[in-house]
Amino acid sequence: MTRDFTERRKAEQALVESERMARGIINTALDAFVQWDQGGIVCEWNSQAEAIFGWTHEEAIDKPIVGLLIPADRRAAFQAELDRFVAGGETASLGHRLQMEMIRRDGARITIELAATALPRGDGFAFNGFIRDLTDKIVAEAAQRQALKMEAVGQLTGGIAHDFNNLLAAIIPSLELAKLKLGDNPTSKYLDSALRAAERGASLTRQLLSFARKQELVIERVEVNRLIEGICEMLPRTLGPTAQLQTQLGADTGATLSDPNQLELAILNLAINARDAMPDGGVLTIATGSLDAKTAHERWQLIGGDYLMIAVSDTGKGMTDEVRSRVFEPFYTTKGVGKGSGLGLSMVYGFVQQSGGSIAIESAPGEGTTVRLFLPRA
Repeated sequence: MTRDFTERRKAEQALVESERMARGIINTALDAFVQWDQGGIVCEWNSQAEAIFGWTHEEAIDKPIVGLLIPADRRAAFQAELDRFVAGGETASLGHRLQMEMIRRDGARITIELAATALPRGDGFAFNGFIRDLTDKIVAEAAQRQALKMEAVGQLTGGIAHDFNNLLAAIIPSLELAKLKLGDNPTSKYLDSALRAAERGASLTRQLLSFARKQELVIERVEVNRLIEGICEMLPRTLGPTAQLQTQLGADTGATLSDPNQLELAILNLAINARDAMPDGGVLTIATGSLDAKTAHERWQLIGGDYLMIAVSDTGKGMTDEVRSRVFEPFYTTKGVGKGSGLGLSMVYGFVQQSGGSIAIESAPGEGTTVRLFLPRA
Protein backbone atom coordinates (compact mmCIF):
# COMPACT_ATOMS: atom_id res chain seq x y z
CA MET A 1 0.00 0.00 0.00
CA THR A 2 1.21 3.50 -0.73
CA ARG A 3 -0.20 6.86 0.49
CA ASP A 4 0.52 10.31 -0.94
CA PHE A 5 1.36 12.79 1.89
CA THR A 6 2.26 15.70 -0.41
CA GLU A 7 -0.78 17.84 0.36
CA ARG A 8 -0.57 17.08 4.05
CA ARG A 9 3.08 18.10 4.18
CA LYS A 10 2.30 21.28 2.27
CA ALA A 11 -0.43 22.11 4.77
CA GLU A 12 1.89 21.45 7.71
CA GLN A 13 4.62 23.61 6.16
CA ALA A 14 2.10 26.39 5.51
CA LEU A 15 0.99 26.20 9.15
CA VAL A 16 4.59 26.42 10.38
CA GLU A 17 5.28 29.42 8.14
CA SER A 18 2.04 31.08 9.23
CA GLU A 19 2.94 30.63 12.90
CA ARG A 20 6.46 31.96 12.26
CA MET A 21 5.04 35.01 10.48
CA ALA A 22 2.51 35.63 13.24
CA ARG A 23 5.23 35.44 15.89
CA GLY A 24 7.43 37.80 13.90
CA ILE A 25 4.59 40.31 13.68
CA ILE A 26 3.88 40.01 17.40
CA ASN A 27 7.54 40.42 18.40
CA THR A 28 8.05 43.48 16.18
CA ALA A 29 4.76 45.18 17.10
CA LEU A 30 5.02 48.67 18.53
CA ASP A 31 2.47 47.75 21.21
CA ALA A 32 2.81 45.16 23.94
CA PHE A 33 1.05 41.91 23.07
CA VAL A 34 -0.25 39.70 25.87
CA GLN A 35 -2.34 36.57 25.35
CA TRP A 36 -4.10 34.75 28.18
CA ASP A 37 -6.46 31.80 28.34
CA GLN A 38 -9.93 31.69 29.85
CA GLY A 39 -8.41 30.88 33.23
CA GLY A 40 -6.40 34.11 33.13
CA ILE A 41 -3.04 32.37 32.57
CA VAL A 42 -0.55 34.15 30.29
CA CYS A 43 0.23 32.24 27.06
CA GLU A 44 2.11 34.88 25.01
CA TRP A 45 4.24 37.85 26.04
CA ASN A 46 6.23 39.84 23.47
CA SER A 47 9.33 42.00 23.81
CA GLN A 48 7.34 45.23 24.12
CA ALA A 49 5.47 43.74 27.08
CA GLU A 50 8.87 43.01 28.62
CA ALA A 51 9.96 46.63 28.07
CA ILE A 52 6.77 48.19 29.45
CA PHE A 53 6.07 45.97 32.45
CA GLY A 54 9.51 44.67 33.40
CA TRP A 55 8.71 40.94 33.40
CA THR A 56 10.68 38.77 30.96
CA HIS A 57 8.92 36.33 28.63
CA GLU A 58 10.04 33.37 30.74
CA GLU A 59 8.85 34.98 33.97
CA ALA A 60 5.43 35.94 32.59
CA ILE A 61 4.43 32.74 30.78
CA ASP A 62 2.07 30.48 32.78
CA LYS A 63 1.51 33.19 35.40
CA PRO A 64 -1.93 34.68 36.23
CA ILE A 65 -2.38 37.96 34.35
CA VAL A 66 -4.27 39.37 37.33
CA GLY A 67 -1.20 39.13 39.56
CA LEU A 68 1.17 40.48 36.90
CA LEU A 69 -0.68 43.49 35.50
CA ILE A 70 -3.88 44.33 37.38
CA PRO A 71 -3.77 46.68 40.42
CA ALA A 72 -4.97 45.07 43.64
CA ASP A 73 -8.12 47.22 43.86
CA ARG A 74 -9.19 46.15 40.33
CA ARG A 75 -8.38 42.44 40.39
CA ALA A 76 -11.75 41.21 41.62
CA ALA A 77 -13.62 43.21 38.95
CA PHE A 78 -11.26 42.03 36.19
CA GLN A 79 -11.62 38.37 37.18
CA ALA A 80 -15.40 38.69 37.48
CA GLU A 81 -15.63 40.13 33.97
CA LEU A 82 -13.46 37.34 32.58
CA ASP A 83 -15.57 34.68 34.29
CA ARG A 84 -18.80 36.29 33.04
CA PHE A 85 -17.62 36.14 29.43
CA VAL A 86 -16.46 32.52 29.69
CA ALA A 87 -19.82 31.58 31.20
CA GLY A 88 -21.55 32.94 28.09
CA GLY A 89 -22.31 36.46 29.20
CA GLU A 90 -21.47 39.70 27.45
CA THR A 91 -18.67 42.11 28.31
CA ALA A 92 -18.21 45.70 27.23
CA SER A 93 -14.41 45.44 27.41
CA LEU A 94 -13.78 43.33 24.32
CA GLY A 95 -13.56 44.88 20.88
CA HIS A 96 -13.08 48.41 22.21
CA ARG A 97 -10.11 50.58 23.15
CA LEU A 98 -10.09 51.09 26.90
CA GLN A 99 -7.97 53.42 29.00
CA MET A 100 -7.10 51.94 32.36
CA GLU A 101 -4.34 51.53 34.92
CA MET A 102 -1.96 48.60 35.10
CA ILE A 103 1.07 47.93 37.28
CA ARG A 104 4.72 47.40 36.43
CA ARG A 105 7.00 44.86 38.05
CA ASP A 106 8.19 47.51 40.52
CA GLY A 107 4.59 48.20 41.60
CA ALA A 108 4.34 51.58 39.84
CA ARG A 109 0.97 52.31 38.26
CA ILE A 110 0.90 53.37 34.61
CA THR A 111 -1.95 54.46 32.38
CA ILE A 112 -2.38 52.24 29.34
CA GLU A 113 -4.71 51.78 26.37
CA LEU A 114 -5.97 48.21 25.93
CA ALA A 115 -7.59 46.64 22.86
CA ALA A 116 -8.63 43.03 23.58
CA THR A 117 -10.35 40.35 21.52
CA ALA A 118 -11.52 36.82 22.34
CA LEU A 119 -10.86 33.96 19.93
CA PRO A 120 -12.51 30.54 20.36
CA ARG A 121 -10.23 27.51 20.34
CA GLY A 122 -10.52 23.83 21.18
CA ASP A 123 -10.23 24.18 24.94
CA GLY A 124 -12.20 27.40 25.32
CA PHE A 125 -11.10 30.94 24.53
CA ALA A 126 -7.84 32.80 24.03
CA PHE A 127 -7.79 36.52 24.78
CA ASN A 128 -5.43 38.72 22.77
CA GLY A 129 -4.54 42.07 24.32
CA PHE A 130 -2.65 44.87 22.58
CA ILE A 131 -1.42 47.35 25.17
CA ARG A 132 -0.02 50.84 24.61
CA ASP A 133 1.73 52.80 27.38
CA LEU A 134 0.17 56.29 27.54
CA THR A 135 2.50 57.70 30.21
CA ASP A 136 4.67 59.77 27.84
CA LYS A 137 1.62 60.92 25.88
CA ILE A 138 -0.15 62.12 29.04
CA VAL A 139 2.97 63.97 30.23
CA ALA A 140 3.44 65.60 26.81
CA GLU A 141 -0.22 66.67 26.61
CA ALA A 142 -0.06 68.17 30.11
CA ALA A 143 3.12 70.05 29.21
CA GLN A 144 1.52 71.36 26.02
CA ARG A 145 -1.58 72.54 27.89
CA GLN A 146 0.61 74.27 30.46
CA ALA A 147 2.69 75.95 27.73
CA LEU A 148 -0.44 77.18 25.93
CA LYS A 149 -1.88 78.50 29.17
CA MET A 150 1.32 80.34 30.06
CA GLU A 151 1.53 81.76 26.54
CA ALA A 152 -2.03 83.10 26.78
CA VAL A 153 -1.41 84.57 30.24
CA GLY A 154 1.84 86.10 28.98
CA GLN A 155 0.14 87.80 26.02
CA LEU A 156 -2.59 89.22 28.24
CA THR A 157 -0.12 90.33 30.90
CA GLY A 158 2.21 91.89 28.34
CA GLY A 159 -0.57 93.93 26.79
CA ILE A 160 -1.76 95.27 30.13
CA ALA A 161 1.78 96.01 31.32
CA HIS A 162 2.60 97.84 28.09
CA ASP A 163 -0.45 100.11 28.39
CA PHE A 164 0.20 100.67 32.09
CA ASN A 165 3.80 101.55 31.32
CA ASN A 166 2.67 104.22 28.85
CA LEU A 167 0.47 105.77 31.53
CA LEU A 168 3.33 105.83 34.04
CA ALA A 169 5.59 107.43 31.42
CA ALA A 170 3.30 110.45 31.61
CA ILE A 171 2.46 110.31 35.34
CA ILE A 172 5.97 110.14 36.82
CA PRO A 173 7.49 113.10 34.89
CA SER A 174 4.39 115.19 35.64
CA LEU A 175 4.72 114.50 39.36
CA GLU A 176 8.43 115.33 39.27
CA LEU A 177 7.75 118.63 37.47
CA ALA A 178 4.98 119.51 39.93
CA LYS A 179 7.34 118.85 42.82
CA LEU A 180 9.98 121.15 41.30
CA LYS A 181 7.38 123.92 40.87
CA LEU A 182 6.15 123.65 44.45
CA GLY A 183 9.65 123.60 45.96
CA ASP A 184 9.46 123.55 49.78
CA ASN A 185 5.69 123.93 49.85
CA PRO A 186 4.19 121.73 52.63
CA THR A 187 1.81 120.18 50.13
CA SER A 188 4.76 118.66 48.22
CA LYS A 189 4.78 115.75 50.68
CA TYR A 190 1.62 114.51 48.98
CA LEU A 191 3.47 114.54 45.68
CA ASP A 192 6.25 112.51 47.31
CA SER A 193 3.73 109.84 48.29
CA ALA A 194 2.22 109.81 44.80
CA LEU A 195 5.69 109.60 43.23
CA ARG A 196 6.71 106.64 45.42
CA ALA A 197 3.50 104.83 44.51
CA ALA A 198 4.09 105.50 40.80
CA GLU A 199 7.64 104.19 41.06
CA ARG A 200 6.38 101.02 42.72
CA GLY A 201 3.94 100.71 39.85
CA ALA A 202 6.82 101.08 37.39
CA SER A 203 8.74 98.33 39.19
CA LEU A 204 5.67 96.11 39.03
CA THR A 205 5.32 96.83 35.32
CA ARG A 206 8.93 95.82 34.69
CA GLN A 207 8.27 92.49 36.41
CA LEU A 208 5.15 91.93 34.32
CA LEU A 209 7.04 92.75 31.14
CA SER A 210 9.71 90.29 32.24
CA PHE A 211 7.11 87.53 32.55
CA ALA A 212 5.66 88.46 29.15
CA ARG A 213 9.19 88.31 27.65
CA LYS A 214 9.04 91.92 26.51
CA GLN A 215 11.73 93.46 28.68
CA GLU A 216 14.92 94.84 27.20
CA LEU A 217 17.85 92.49 27.86
CA VAL A 218 21.49 93.54 27.83
CA ILE A 219 23.14 90.43 26.38
CA GLU A 220 26.67 89.55 27.46
CA ARG A 221 28.80 86.44 27.77
CA VAL A 222 28.23 85.21 31.32
CA GLU A 223 30.50 82.72 33.07
CA VAL A 224 27.83 81.08 35.20
CA ASN A 225 30.04 79.58 37.92
CA ARG A 226 31.77 82.93 38.45
CA LEU A 227 28.40 84.70 38.66
CA ILE A 228 27.13 82.24 41.28
CA GLU A 229 30.32 82.50 43.33
CA GLY A 230 29.71 86.25 43.50
CA ILE A 231 26.09 85.75 44.52
CA CYS A 232 27.05 83.25 47.23
CA GLU A 233 29.30 85.83 48.91
CA MET A 234 26.27 87.92 49.84
CA LEU A 235 23.58 85.22 50.10
CA PRO A 236 24.28 84.15 53.72
CA ARG A 237 23.22 87.60 54.96
CA THR A 238 20.04 87.37 52.91
CA LEU A 239 19.20 83.79 53.93
CA GLY A 240 19.73 84.29 57.65
CA PRO A 241 21.18 81.89 60.22
CA THR A 242 18.68 79.04 59.76
CA ALA A 243 19.47 78.19 56.12
CA GLN A 244 22.70 76.37 55.30
CA LEU A 245 24.10 77.23 51.86
CA GLN A 246 25.89 74.65 49.71
CA THR A 247 27.26 74.83 46.17
CA GLN A 248 27.97 72.07 43.67
CA LEU A 249 29.50 73.84 40.67
CA GLY A 250 30.32 71.69 37.66
CA ALA A 251 33.83 72.03 36.32
CA ASP A 252 32.71 72.18 32.67
CA THR A 253 29.59 74.31 33.03
CA GLY A 254 30.86 77.04 30.69
CA ALA A 255 29.14 80.27 29.71
CA THR A 256 25.86 81.51 28.26
CA LEU A 257 24.78 84.61 26.39
CA SER A 258 22.39 86.37 28.71
CA ASP A 259 21.68 89.48 30.74
CA PRO A 260 23.89 89.06 33.83
CA ASN A 261 21.81 91.38 36.02
CA GLN A 262 18.56 89.58 35.19
CA LEU A 263 20.20 86.18 35.65
CA GLU A 264 21.54 87.22 39.04
CA LEU A 265 18.11 88.51 40.03
CA ALA A 266 16.52 85.21 38.91
CA ILE A 267 18.90 83.16 41.06
CA LEU A 268 18.32 85.44 44.04
CA ASN A 269 14.56 85.05 43.63
CA LEU A 270 14.89 81.28 43.65
CA ALA A 271 17.16 81.38 46.71
CA ILE A 272 14.75 83.60 48.65
CA ASN A 273 11.83 81.33 47.75
CA ALA A 274 13.86 78.34 48.95
CA ARG A 275 14.59 80.12 52.24
CA ASP A 276 10.90 80.90 52.74
CA ALA A 277 10.07 77.23 52.14
CA MET A 278 12.30 76.29 55.11
CA PRO A 279 10.94 78.35 58.04
CA ASP A 280 12.53 75.93 60.54
CA GLY A 281 15.84 75.81 58.71
CA GLY A 282 17.32 73.50 56.13
CA VAL A 283 19.84 73.20 53.32
CA LEU A 284 19.84 75.36 50.20
CA THR A 285 21.95 73.96 47.36
CA ILE A 286 22.94 75.78 44.18
CA ALA A 287 24.35 73.44 41.54
CA THR A 288 25.51 73.89 37.96
CA GLY A 289 26.31 71.53 35.14
CA SER A 290 26.27 71.10 31.39
CA LEU A 291 24.11 69.01 29.07
CA ASP A 292 25.03 67.86 25.60
CA ALA A 293 22.38 68.08 22.90
CA LYS A 294 21.45 64.38 23.14
CA THR A 295 20.98 64.40 26.92
CA ALA A 296 19.16 67.73 26.85
CA HIS A 297 16.65 66.38 24.35
CA GLU A 298 16.15 62.90 25.82
CA ARG A 299 16.02 63.90 29.50
CA TRP A 300 14.44 67.36 29.36
CA GLN A 301 12.93 67.63 25.84
CA LEU A 302 15.18 70.58 25.01
CA ILE A 303 16.12 71.26 21.40
CA GLY A 304 18.75 73.42 19.72
CA GLY A 305 22.09 72.12 20.99
CA ASP A 306 24.04 72.12 24.26
CA TYR A 307 22.72 73.68 27.47
CA LEU A 308 24.03 74.62 30.86
CA MET A 309 21.92 74.03 33.96
CA ILE A 310 21.50 75.99 37.18
CA ALA A 311 19.63 74.08 39.89
CA VAL A 312 18.40 75.62 43.15
CA SER A 313 17.23 73.01 45.67
CA ASP A 314 15.83 73.21 49.17
CA THR A 315 14.89 70.71 51.87
CA GLY A 316 11.65 72.52 52.67
CA LYS A 317 8.02 71.49 52.81
CA GLY A 318 7.61 70.98 49.06
CA MET A 319 4.52 71.56 46.91
CA THR A 320 1.44 69.66 45.85
CA ASP A 321 0.83 68.97 42.16
CA GLU A 322 -1.82 71.69 42.05
CA VAL A 323 0.51 74.34 43.49
CA ARG A 324 3.39 73.26 41.27
CA SER A 325 1.23 73.63 38.14
CA ARG A 326 0.51 77.30 38.98
CA VAL A 327 3.72 78.64 40.50
CA PHE A 328 4.77 80.51 37.35
CA GLU A 329 1.48 82.38 36.98
CA PRO A 330 1.63 86.12 37.81
CA PHE A 331 0.29 87.05 41.25
CA TYR A 332 -0.10 83.43 42.34
CA THR A 333 1.49 82.91 45.75
CA THR A 334 1.09 80.58 48.70
CA LYS A 335 2.56 83.14 51.09
CA GLY A 336 0.44 85.16 53.47
CA VAL A 337 -0.98 88.60 52.74
CA GLY A 338 1.79 91.18 52.41
CA LYS A 339 4.54 88.53 52.27
CA GLY A 340 4.88 88.10 48.53
CA SER A 341 3.77 89.70 45.27
CA GLY A 342 3.49 86.43 43.37
CA LEU A 343 5.77 87.79 40.63
CA GLY A 344 9.13 86.30 41.59
CA LEU A 345 8.84 82.97 39.79
CA SER A 346 6.81 84.42 36.93
CA MET A 347 9.62 86.91 36.30
CA VAL A 348 12.19 84.07 36.35
CA TYR A 349 10.02 82.10 33.93
CA GLY A 350 9.74 84.98 31.48
CA PHE A 351 13.44 85.84 31.63
CA VAL A 352 14.52 82.25 30.94
CA GLN A 353 12.06 81.91 28.05
CA GLN A 354 13.23 85.21 26.57
CA SER A 355 16.84 84.01 26.85
CA GLY A 356 16.05 80.98 24.68
CA GLY A 357 16.06 78.55 27.59
CA SER A 358 13.61 76.56 29.67
CA ILE A 359 12.69 75.99 33.30
CA ALA A 360 11.60 72.86 35.18
CA ILE A 361 10.42 72.34 38.73
CA GLU A 362 10.34 69.15 40.76
CA SER A 363 8.62 69.05 44.13
CA ALA A 364 6.50 66.88 46.37
CA PRO A 365 5.03 67.48 49.85
CA GLY A 366 7.70 66.86 52.47
CA GLU A 367 10.43 66.24 49.90
CA GLY A 368 11.65 69.76 49.12
CA THR A 369 11.81 71.55 45.79
CA THR A 370 14.31 71.78 42.94
CA VAL A 371 14.04 74.47 40.25
CA ARG A 372 16.27 74.02 37.21
CA LEU A 373 17.13 76.73 34.72
CA PHE A 374 18.37 75.61 31.31
CA LEU A 375 20.22 78.19 29.20
CA PRO A 376 21.90 77.65 25.82
CA ARG A 377 25.66 77.34 26.11
CA ALA A 378 27.67 80.08 24.45
